[in-house]
Amino acid sequence: MREKIKLSTCHDECQSCFGPLPYQCTSCPFGQFLLENSCVWDCGQGYFGDLGAGICGTCHPDCRSCLGGASKDKCLTCSSGYLLPYIGTHFGNCVEECPTGYYLTDNGNCAMCYEMCETCYGSNDTDCTSCNSPLFLKEGKCVPHCSNGYFQDGGICYACHPSCATCYGFNDDECYTCPFGRTFKYGKCIPSCGEGSYMNSDNICTSCHDSCSDCLLNNTDGSGVQCLQCKNQQLSVLYGECVPDCPSNFYLNSYRICQECHPSCATCERNGATSCVTCWNGSFLTHLGTCEAQCHQGYFPSNGFCQACSINCHHCVSAKECLQCKGDLVLQFGECLPLCSNQHYVDGVSRQCTECSWNATPAVDHLKLIVHLVWLANFFKMAPVSKIVLMAF
Repeated sequence: MREKIKLSTCHDECQSCFGPLPYQCTSCPFGQFLLENSCVWDCGQGYFGDLGAGICGTCHPDCRSCLGGASKDKCLTCSSGYLLPYIGTHFGNCVEECPTGYYLTDNGNCAMCYEMCETCYGSNDTDCTSCNSPLFLKEGKCVPHCSNGYFQDGGICYACHPSCATCYGFNDDECYTCPFGRTFKYGKCIPSCGEGSYMNSDNICTSCHDSCSDCLLNNTDGSGVQCLQCKNQQLSVLYGECVPDCPSNFYLNSYRICQECHPSCATCERNGATSCVTCWNGSFLTHLGTCEAQCHQGYFPSNGFCQACSINCHHCVSAKECLQCKGDLVLQFGECLPLCSNQHYVDGVSRQCTECSWNATPAVDHLKLIVHLVWLANFFKMAPVSKIVLMAF
């Protein structure tokens, strides 16, 4: 009497199926998602879990991960560029550069500048790099007008020469008005008491300090004497005194006066957030001359500086290790190539070359099915192996 053959049930991982194996599912238990005929808890990079349909949907190509939809404004992380989230959310569009009014955060997202800033490097009101019209940029803040002791040029407030009360330029011969104890002459404010002297608060001419060739009464509080020029031309003026060198976060202007760098800079070549030369620990000098928490796309951090990736690389961790390639190039072993090497295929989402395996392609899945059918045929002695293989095709 011939033994009855019991038909196989679905694999435990499947709710319904077209075969007994875990990669032959057609639907999944609640909470899991169908991905390439397998049931998974997490759909992974480039996909999102559709709870209603119980399947893994494909994210928009711009998205590395996304939130419940295939549209380009549902990205959680980006395939390239930076995430520009909607206000109050953590999802949005991916952009190549943060737009005007936004800055790049240390987690690679675009965040809004302070409301008065046109461009910025942080969220504070002192982090502006340019201002919305009709405001002016003064020491990182946007102000309605430049105060006395400053002049404006191109929307930026610059400090006058310290011998001027008001001015129209940097130089000591571009004064409009003079401070107490100085006399206006041919655009300059010269000492009323003569060279090497200043007028004190009692209107008495007094000699400058021995180290100073020119000085005046402190403009800010009316007390103390501010040196403007040192007798020793090798010395520099810092806070009204002659010193051998400027501190590290100061720069020396053309009048040998030490002026403070922008707070974000450890050292600088002039004032402003885009004039840094080196940065404090924890930030990197970008190609824009700013010190930021991370390098922009196309650059990688190295010893406090942002270095450019190789010409074909969109995002990298070093000059020799690319993470994402430009255009249609594919990524294999950290290099950008026209095609993957033998026994590798291109992942459609990440554009990375992946080694072929049993799970690599539908054709390989088909081969797995053949192997399983052959095993069943041998076990139940159902049919010749060659016939089973032919039927599978």
